[in-house]
This record gives sequence, C-alpha cells and structure tokens, in this order.
Amino acid sequence: MPDYPNDQAPEQDLLASKKEVFAKAFPSRVQDSAISKMWDLLVAGINTQWRFIQENPRSAKSRTNPEYQELAEQYSEHLSVIAPGRPFALWTGGIAVSLYAREKRNCTTLENTVLGNAIHKMNLHETCVPWDCIGPLWNSISRMFVAKMQGQSVYLFMRTHAPLSIFYRQELTQLAALPAIPRTPADNSPDAGATMQELITRLNRLKPNGSSSLGLYFVALYAERNNPTPDEFREIDASGHLVARHNFNRERDAVAAIKRFHVLKIMESDRVYRELAGKRDVLDMKLFAANDGVWTGIDPKPEWWDELARAWQIAKAASNSVAASEMKLD
Repeated sequence: MPDYPNDQAPEQDLLASKKEVFAKAFPSRVQDSAISKMWDLLVAGINTQWRFIQENPRSAKSRTNPEYQELAEQYSEHLSVIAPGRPFALWTGGIAVSLYAREKRNCTTLENTVLGNAIHKMNLHETCVPWDCIGPLWNSISRMFVAKMQGQSVYLFMRTHAPLSIFYRQELTQLAALPAIPRTPADNSPDAGATMQELITRLNRLKPNGSSSLGLYFVALYAERNNPTPDEFREIDASGHLVARHNFNRERDAVAAIKRFHVLKIMESDRVYRELAGKRDVLDMKLFAANDGVWTGIDPKPEWWDELARAWQIAKAASNSVAASEMKLD
C-alpha cells in the first residue's frame, strides 16, 4: 500500500477510528486512563507536527514537538524489553529488517515494545497521516528506547549503509554517548559537540568483552526482494558471503562486509567481472575495500584494477540504495 500523501492534512475522522486499535494493543495491566492520555498526546502531536510543516517545511523535522516529547518521556516504561532473554535491537534498511530481528534473532525492536507496537499496529502513515508527521514521533520514542540500553546487549541490524538515516544520525550516536562507552584522551570533544563520525569511531574502538557494560553486535543482512519475509534474509560474513548467522563487533566491519558482498555479487553475475573474479588471488579484497578502490601500490597498476574499481563504486551505490523505497529517512 502506498503511503498517505505528504501534502495532505491528517484525515481526522479516520485517525479517530484508530483509537480502538491503539487501546487494544496494550496489555490489561496498563490503566485505561494512561492509554487515553497517551492517545490524546499522540493526536495532539500529529496536529502540532502538521502545523510545523505548514509554517516551514524545511525546519519542521528539527523543531521540538512538545506532545511527542511528553509521550516519550512520561510513558517510557512502555519502551522496555518485553521479555527476559530478548535483547534490544536497532535496525536500518526497511521495516522487514525489524521483523527479521524479532522473529529470527529473538530481539526486542522499538516496534515490539508495548508503546511501539500500539503505534505500529495503526499503520498511520499508510492510511491517514503523512509520514512527515509520524517520523518525528518515532524519533522521539526511539531516543527513550536507546536511553534504556545502558548495561545491556544490543544487536544492530544493517541491510544498508545509510549515514543519513535515523539509525546513524540519532541512534548510533546516542549509543556512543552513553556512559557505558569508555572514553579516551582522544575524545576531547564534549558529547554534545562531537560529530557523528567521532561518535561512530568511539563505537568502533570497543573491544569484544572489553570494559564497556554495553555489548554491541552488528549484523549485516541481504535479501533479494524489496519486501522480503524473515525467511528470505541471509546474514553476511566478513568475507562477503551469505551465511545463516554472523555477528560483527564493529560497525566498520559490518559496512565493509555489505560492500564486499555487493562487489562479489556483481563480479559473479556479470561476464566482465566473472573474468576479473579469477584474479582475486592477486587482489586482497580486504585491502581493496579499506582503500575504497583507490590504487596505493608502488608497482604499476594492474590493467584490471580500474574495471574492478568501477565495480566497487557500483557496489557502494547499491549498498546505499538497497530497500531505499521502503526506508524512512529524515
């Protein structure tokens, strides 16, 4: 189903009809008065966000929505792990990745916390509310969700390398700023002033089973179709091959695996690159990936290097656009 148009105001009657779906998603332990208050904040926040959009579309997403903020902060108890043994998870690359994390890795994503599930079940952005009104709501509750990850194991599922996504610009950077992440003398920038890359670098310095009380495990994923089922996903290992299960301890290693996979996929599916694949004994793919396809050798550059470098650039573009049609970038 296509999304509700971004240039249309929220359909108030249809939105009101979603209240019953929202209320029934909560377990019986949650009082009706609390559910009613959350609903009121949700609807008020949607209307506030639409007003922001009408006033200035460019700045709307960066403005603080007071109702969304109150909903996230006052009811953060409903954004916790839903059962023992189900670690936290964050994801990027389309909602199908969230379903994979839940069904195949037994993780708790934002969408299957109590509050996240109630919002997710309404399918608001597909039926009656523009995504530009709903996206900031997910961003608000995601901040509180990540804040609960202190001292926990966290799995980070990546179908894409998308630095403009909320996964990078908000969730990973927030993780890196948690007190559980050790600092070094190199971290002379205050967390509030550190760049995204500085914070991601901090995560990449973590050692497996090291001093951090926050266990991070990155998972690189691939599926052929745009809207795959959980069974259609495979994980990618360090050599760029599809396997049943593989974890990385660093973001940069997961990103390299995604890109390496797409290089190998292109090489194996195209006649020119099948021929080049026979020369992989000459080429250290890890070095090639680390150098981003730039020749750094002293000897004359091999004739096949430029052809393979073009494949690498194509692969990078592919890894950044996989599932782009279903990703919600802010």
